[in-house]
Amino acid sequence: MVPKWIENFWRGVISPLVNWSIKNRVDPNFFTTLGFVLTIFGAVHLACGFIFWGGFWILMAGTCDMIDGKIARETGQVTKFGALYDSVLDRYSEFVMFVGIGAYYYVKGVPDYSANPEVKECLIAAESFLRLNAGVLTKIPLTLIATVLAVGGSLMVSYTRARAEGLGLECKVGWLQRPERVLIIGFGCLLSVIWYDFDNEIYKVEYPLIIGIWLIAIFSNITAWQRLNHVKKNYKE
Repeated sequence: MVPKWIENFWRGVISPLVNWSIKNRVDPNFFTTLGFVLTIFGAVHLACGFIFWGGFWILMAGTCDMIDGKIARETGQVTKFGALYDSVLDRYSEFVMFVGIGAYYYVKGVPDYSANPEVKECLIAAESFLRLNAGVLTKIPLTLIATVLAVGGSLMVSYTRARAEGLGLECKVGWLQRPERVLIIGFGCLLSVIWYDFDNEIYKVEYPLIIGIWLIAIFSNITAWQRLNHVKKNYKE
């Protein structure tokens, strides 16, 4: 779970925008849609290798996800369609985000040697190292596998809650919910750019982002099972 002090701090930062939107009765679905658009924008940046901006726009999209619910509650615009619309776009947003990450690592697996002939031998050595060492965390196929697992886990976290609530059961437990996943990817991208400054290798590796992907791949699936177990323990009928 995101620490409460972080959530409260960020709510304070965005409160002027929230208050203005409430005063002018902005449709909360506007921010829901904007969040999805920003996620697409971030995913495109990630796919093109602009890691910092990809992370930045994903965090901004996550902020929109905080704003829409607040506006809906404060202005009495909470509707069943709005809840469904928000949930559907959240799922699409996560899918698009991971597609951007997957595209980036797929393309990165084929370095462009013609760009700088002087480093050709170094790039060939780096590529060979990545392809031959199956146990290395930075091996491209493993990163793609982690991305697929992260997508599956993220969708199952949402599905278990939705299915439970469809049966009339409460199911909001678990370690890695959507806000945590967005923060992990967003800050993983930002920290990766900082990591570049300390990485003297020609073949740059985004360790913070890769670690974040693996964390989501593992703990999102654990969260899905936590929710399943929660229902089993608390609802016997």
